Amino acid sequence: MNLDMLSKEYRECGEKCRAKLKQLEQEIVSDKLTESQRLILRRKLTILSDMARETIAISNYLKHYYQGACKYDDEKRQGVGISGSKEVLKVH
Repeated sequence: MNLDMLSKEYRECGEKCRAKLKQLEQEIVSDKLTESQRLILRRKLTILSDMARETIAISNYLKHYYQGACKYDDEKRQGVGISGSKEVLKVH
């Protein structure tokens, strides 16, 4: 498995979380729920929303992983990067 495939899997998982979010958002407006059931559902919505956001973010990170590495390498060659004394940064 390569990073592109892994990125697609994370994206699919994020999209499934978003679909479930829409379903739960429709349920929360139902008059059939008690206040305690609404609170439980709101907690689930919060957790699921975080999961969706994080999986999509990881998908994007993985998709562009090598582009970021190339950008860092270019900056490193130009002298931009970690600052500090060369003695401090030297590996012993």
